[in-house]
Amino acid sequence: MREHEILAAQDGLITRGQALAAGMSDTTIRRRVTTLEWAQVFPGVYRHTAPAVDDRLMLRAAVWWAGPQAVVCGSWAAWWHGLCAEPHGAIALTMPRSSGRRQQRHVVIRRRDLASCDIVVVDRLRLTSRALTALENTSLPTGYDVFDRALQRHVSVQQLTDAMERLHRATGAPAARRRTQLVSDGTVSRPERALAAGLRAAGMPQVKAGVRVTAGGRWCWLDFAVETGKLAIEVDGVSAHSDPGVFHSDRERQNALILDGWTVLRFTPWQIHTDLPGVLRQIAAALDRIRYENSQ
Repeated sequence: MREHEILAAQDGLITRGQALAAGMSDTTIRRRVTTLEWAQVFPGVYRHTAPAVDDRLMLRAAVWWAGPQAVVCGSWAAWWHGLCAEPHGAIALTMPRSSGRRQQRHVVIRRRDLASCDIVVVDRLRLTSRALTALENTSLPTGYDVFDRALQRHVSVQQLTDAMERLHRATGAPAARRRTQLVSDGTVSRPERALAAGLRAAGMPQVKAGVRVTAGGRWCWLDFAVETGKLAIEVDGVSAHSDPGVFHSDRERQNALILDGWTVLRFTPWQIHTDLPGVLRQIAAALDRIRYENSQ
């Protein structure tokens, strides 16, 4: 690839090795820097000075400086996975214990040997998996939201438990273990956990969280359900349901459930927070109606 093609494909970045492979000499590289056409971001990693510097550019530059064994972790991994709106603090990278790479300004290196199943590639960057990322962010200010969003994007409790076993006694492991235990009932957000606690206190153990059912020939994940009575209860969190694709899928799923004879109740986090007794009364009324209809 030529210089301009490399820069265009890599957010305006190029490494010294790539430049040399493209036929450039050390003299040409120095001239690019001297004339301010390029700027060094990290040793051996340069950016074209025309594009603005942003988080994507800085993260790619840090990873390429650190080398092929680097794995993005912490809030930067959560951000690249789409589990939080923006990263926080210095760029965090995990390197094998045997790595000799030293700390660099704006980059924090953590020494840990990760299992291959805890590493994924997203848009050409190696990251900790969503499950491990959720666990490692638990103690951060946005950790609860990252954890819940990972669960909402098909990270299972079993995947969290398995990653937790591999995390073992690492920094943050106790908090991550408590968090994993908290979601073992199938809930994936704080409003759902509040509703689950309310259902237990109200003596409605038949309402289960995180239920997978079939309706209209398709699999449906339900926030809460009573399968025998075909009662579905959904908690419409903004972060989980605001995406247009998710919104469309939710409506298709609800139509399939109704056509298959299900009763569907929907509640917002605000309703659960401000009027949990009222929410529980509606669920109890639905259960009473279902029991009555089944007795006829």
